[in-house]
Amino acid sequence: APVAGWPADRGRVDAVAQVEADPFSCFGAYRDGEANACGELRFMVKDAPELVRAYKTPSLRGAATRPPYMHAGQFSSLDEVVAHYAKAAPSVERVSEVHPLE
Repeated sequence: APVAGWPADRGRVDAVAQVEADPFSCFGAYRDGEANACGELRFMVKDAPELVRAYKTPSLRGAATRPPYMHAGQFSSLDEVVAHYAKAAPSVERVSEVHPLE
């Protein structure tokens, strides 16, 4: 369910639509390769419940040296991130893989 006051953000579902609409993608009018060489786009899952609010998580290698943290950059240290998850509110979708740290 959308969160009041927040922009709509459907994760990978919207990313798939953006890739398909891109005129420079494998199937676009301005592609520089053959459309038959784009199997990963032809056979990708386009609309499935598991894609809603799904994101490709970046590597954590060297994360301690790259603040700020979180989607909006609201934390300046990893200690703040851990404290946030230690007292995080329940998910608006009532499904969470975050478990208490203490």
